[in-house]
Amino acid sequence: MKCAFVLASVVAAAPQLRLNAEHNTVKFGSKTSARAAFHKLEGKLEKANPLFSKETCTSMFATKLKLGGSVPPNDFVVGCTEVCDSVKAMKEYWSAGANAEYACGKGHEFGCAYDGVPPVSIKEICP
Repeated sequence: MKCAFVLASVVAAAPQLRLNAEHNTVKFGSKTSARAAFHKLEGKLEKANPLFSKETCTSMFATKLKLGGSVPPNDFVVGCTEVCDSVKAMKEYWSAGANAEYACGKGHEFGCAYDGVPPVSIKEICP
C-alpha cells in the first residue's frame, strides 16, 4: 500500500503541460488581426511547451497519418492539435483569398492532420 501511495504522489507532483482552450482561440475579425492572432497563439504555444515546433508537429502528424489514428503518448506534442485546429478554423472562416492561403501555408508548415477515418491530411483541405 505504501508503495502505491508514493507512486501516486510522484505522478501527481509531475509537472503537466496544459493549455486552456478558452485562451487559445484565434479570432478572425480582419485580415491583419487574423494573422496577428495566429502568430500570438503560435508564440504562446512555443512558450508553454519547449517541444512545440513546426518540426515536432510535422513528425507527430506524420505518425498520426501513418498509424491511421491516435498518436502514441511518447509522440504526442502539446500544442500541435491547437495550432492545427486554428489553421482549419481560419481556412473555413475565410474560405478563399489571402488569409485562407496564409492558413493553408501554416497548415503545411506544421504538417497538420485531423481526426477522421482515415485521418485527414492538410493536403486534402488545402491542396
